[in-house]
Amino acid sequence: MLWLVLATCAPCYSTQQLVHSINYLSTLIREKLKRLKQLEKSIGASTVTVETISQSLQWMDMCSTQHKICQQYQDLADGADDLPLRLIDVDPKGEYLGDKKWRSNMDNLSCDKATHACIRYSQDAKSTDPNGVKYLTLSHRWDNLAPTVLTWETMTEFEEQIPVSNLSATFKDAIQISRCLGFRYIWIDSICINQADTVERTSEISRMERIYRNSELNLSATTGETGLNLPRNPKSVLPIVQKTTTSISQDSKNGTEEYLVVSGGPWETFVDLGPLNSRAWVLQERLLAPRVLHFCQNMVYWECPCLRASEVDSLGEMDYEKLAKYDDYRYNIKKAFAAASMKADVVRGYDNASWVAHIEPFYHIVRSHHSPTQLTYPHDRLPAISGIAKWFRARLDLHSESYLAGIWRETLPGSLLWSVSGLSREGAIRDPEAAPSWSWASVITAGHIDLAFRNRDMVEPYPLFQDLQTVIIPKNGDRFTQLEVATLRLHVTVVPVEREWRNGASKMRLFGHNTWYTESHDLIVVQPRPPILSFIGFRWDTTDNLRADDASSTQRKLFMVPVAVAKGAAWLGGKNYWTPTIKGLILQRLPGKGQYKRVVVY
Repeated sequence: MLWLVLATCAPCYSTQQLVHSINYLSTLIREKLKRLKQLEKSIGASTVTVETISQSLQWMDMCSTQHKICQQYQDLADGADDLPLRLIDVDPKGEYLGDKKWRSNMDNLSCDKATHACIRYSQDAKSTDPNGVKYLTLSHRWDNLAPTVLTWETMTEFEEQIPVSNLSATFKDAIQISRCLGFRYIWIDSICINQADTVERTSEISRMERIYRNSELNLSATTGETGLNLPRNPKSVLPIVQKTTTSISQDSKNGTEEYLVVSGGPWETFVDLGPLNSRAWVLQERLLAPRVLHFCQNMVYWECPCLRASEVDSLGEMDYEKLAKYDDYRYNIKKAFAAASMKADVVRGYDNASWVAHIEPFYHIVRSHHSPTQLTYPHDRLPAISGIAKWFRARLDLHSESYLAGIWRETLPGSLLWSVSGLSREGAIRDPEAAPSWSWASVITAGHIDLAFRNRDMVEPYPLFQDLQTVIIPKNGDRFTQLEVATLRLHVTVVPVEREWRNGASKMRLFGHNTWYTESHDLIVVQPRPPILSFIGFRWDTTDNLRADDASSTQRKLFMVPVAVAKGAAWLGGKNYWTPTIKGLILQRLPGKGQYKRVVVY
């Protein structure tokens, strides 16, 4: 009997689940053992080899011809006619793509030997290509050194010939791989967008959703800045056969068993937690592209809505989701994104409740993936997710005015009640240039953004405020990116409170009342008599709001604003009672009549 051992810690898997999964795959494991010798020959000394290219072509063919969900997801794209302004032509003279000799010598298509490449306007390429313009995209991290970029000064030169010898290793590898895969065009942001033209940059960034959605494949330099063609030890990535007397089978007999030992968590380790995927801009590139080829340190991984695979697991049988029967956004965010997109098409035109039920939960998960990612410029938080927001808007046929600085009007009031998870008093700050204080995008944190309140939990699906008015003025004419002005105007009950540092602890009381309640970071313990209220849970937005020891601080006078009513639990007299709970915000007054900023959710 042959078994599979997952070399990982997975406390969420029960023994029964794992045994069921392994028994289900027993025939597959036998076949895997037979293919080990073949794998030893196909895994080369780097991540770009003839075998890697051949496997990538097989994945692309499988995705386009056999994956029904991927085909349906692809059909949602706006169409091949919507192209980027420019593309890189990797074979401007028709010298390379028709040459089959690369299979015996891939160096023939490397930038060292095949030096011809230039930028072309997409409309010019479209007019000369009767079969349509198909292109790849590249996700990469900009080099710390001065990169080769398109500017007014380099425009004429790049139109004639890109100086490929000056390109980074990542760009050179991307051009070579494009040729090997049979694609004439690839889009790379720094070479296809004039970095010296602010108007053009703004225009192309606003079209990022379409650029990635209409591509054929995204090449991802997931490892970081070291390129796509990475050296490796083939033996370090191959599964091994281990003989042992240990067994988790419920019906196995005593004696030596053979196990195929594979790493249980390479996807999370090398892809999800890869250096490139820690960058905020890359999340939307990864989700919007129909397919992604991840080039990691020891392996090439494939990702589409239907399949997550690698060179040693080309059919994805060892995927966590399949082994544990999971259907969890955390484990396959691309699959979840595609599913949410198609569900959005189904509920398009229905009432807001249908929209919330199908889209809001996943959109908040996207925010949780997005919020802890890194940005060179923190005020780019909204632009870096604008492509995803525009994709949702298009799928739901919503008006642009529905989008309020990262929050959808249809999800109010609940979406105002976000909170920073795992604040731990460390480093969360607010960037007023990134977004207004009522938006999750205003907080810079290494933690995740949680939705403290969902519409379906409400006792009454109506806000505790009236006359919601918004004023959104974008900086560059695109309300999905950076904003010049973003205000909410509400007619709402305001409860004044005071906060003060007393006897070594932060205390709070209702304005005009004598009783001070001790604040313990996220919690204020209240023991009124009679017991009307058992406790109020506070989550401060930023670290600087946690202390109130400065007597001159304006934080001493704050204002509680109830937003909505939800179902809550209260522990009174040794019993747990379900009771309506008021959820809301605490505001700090700003200079100017009736102007406030958010500091707490409760």
